[in-house]
Amino acid sequence: MGFAGWRCSWSIRAAKARAEASPCRQGSLSGARMPKPPKNQRKRQGGNQRHCSKRLQPMTITAAGFVMLLTSIPADAMTAEEVLQTCRLRWQVELAFKRLKSGMGIHKLPARDKRLARSWLMAHLILALIIDEAVNDVLDSPPL
Repeated sequence: MGFAGWRCSWSIRAAKARAEASPCRQGSLSGARMPKPPKNQRKRQGGNQRHCSKRLQPMTITAAGFVMLLTSIPADAMTAEEVLQTCRLRWQVELAFKRLKSGMGIHKLPARDKRLARSWLMAHLILALIIDEAVNDVLDSPPL
């Protein structure tokens, strides 16, 4: 999915005691307009209004149509589309680890010995790959 994105550089300056301000952090802001969902998938406007007593500001509504990422990567190192694709890939990795922790109990390592812990972890990772492959096979096959 292609995004017509934009990038801009930024730097944060911190004032030191008895010295001039100097840059301490630099990076870039990347963004892209989010694609509009098909008409049959659009959420109705104002669905949360009954739960919120405050009305949304026009700037908030406009900003909700964009994806914005603040990174430490210089603006000339990657395009906005590359930054967004990298973020999507990293999010998939985060979700995979979340599934491993919650579904397979990887966060509770029962072994204290380094070699035994590594064996336990590898066995569980292999099992997770087998389960993932089986689930994908089932989801890819047509219903009977």
